[in-house]
Amino acid sequence: MTWIPDGADENAIVSAAGAAGVRIGTVGAYRRSPGRPGLIFGYSALTERRIEAGVDQLTAALRLAGLDEPLTTGPGVTRNRGMAGSR
Repeated sequence: MTWIPDGADENAIVSAAGAAGVRIGTVGAYRRSPGRPGLIFGYSALTERRIEAGVDQLTAALRLAGLDEPLTTGPGVTRNRGMAGSR
């Protein structure tokens, strides 16, 4: 799970990710009242190589959607490439 900047369109990001071959979900789908937008990832059945490829594909999709800011993985924590690490 990761937070995205306030005002970012979760559904547009999910659509852009899907077009890039990455399936993700939105935090909004589980929310009862308005709140901070976020994305949900499922990766337990993927190899590390597939996760790295997915992070690269998602990064490209986010840039196409106009979201160039780093994503946060929790209060005050910023990660540039998710679990895959940096190269």
